[in-house]
Amino acid sequence: MRASWIGGAVRGELLLARRAGHERAAEIAARGTLPEAVRSLLGSAYGDRLRVGATLAEAERSLAATTLWHLRVLAG
Repeated sequence: MRASWIGGAVRGELLLARRAGHERAAEIAARGTLPEAVRSLLGSAYGDRLRVGATLAEAERSLAATTLWHLRVLAG
């Protein structure tokens, strides 16, 4: 039981280290265009599934897929 708790804590810390955070999220939201917002996310945990030139629907799907993956990782 303890080993699974430790594994979950480690996974949580790793994901937390790559989060955007409140200030970064506000900065991204303030971008003037979707391509600018996508470019600003490329270096984050969400950047692996995003591409410059994505439509809003594609970007939303990519962000949702990343969030779902993070939840799966936490579930272990």
